[in-house]
Amino acid sequence: MDPAAFVDGFSAALLVGAGVLVAGAILVALRAPGRAGGPVTAPRGRGWMGRLGIAAVVFSSLYFLSDAVEATQGGFSDWQLWLTLVAELALPPILIGLYLAQRPRIGRIGVISAVAYAGAYLYFSYTVVYALVQSTPDFATLSDDQRAATISCWASRS
Repeated sequence: MDPAAFVDGFSAALLVGAGVLVAGAILVALRAPGRAGGPVTAPRGRGWMGRLGIAAVVFSSLYFLSDAVEATQGGFSDWQLWLTLVAELALPPILIGLYLAQRPRIGRIGVISAVAYAGAYLYFSYTVVYALVQSTPDFATLSDDQRAATISCWASRS
């Protein structure tokens, strides 16, 4: 498979995923008490909150560990990038779950923040896939590649 086609396909999938998250967040924010269907609430019972809390700690720790490994080895490695990808893809649903755990107290600003934070991790996941496909050696190179791609994209539109 052509690496560029893979990265383009993955970025399209991330955009679709981000769109679904945004649409879901808007629906959640608009379904206030008194409207048809009532409020959107988290699953019943407390057991899911404990599992959500454990998942938040585990995947945040994996993300931190992957950054520590990157700093220690002075750049990226395939296994370190895979560890990062697993952690980053787990965080968006965890963030939405943390929002749901605080409903209805958290309010609309909470859903906007949770979705924005989840969307950021979707974008970060794209950069990890890009680094894996392109065999990017370190963050500086990744940053330069992304900057060049962004400038090229905007220049081609004008």
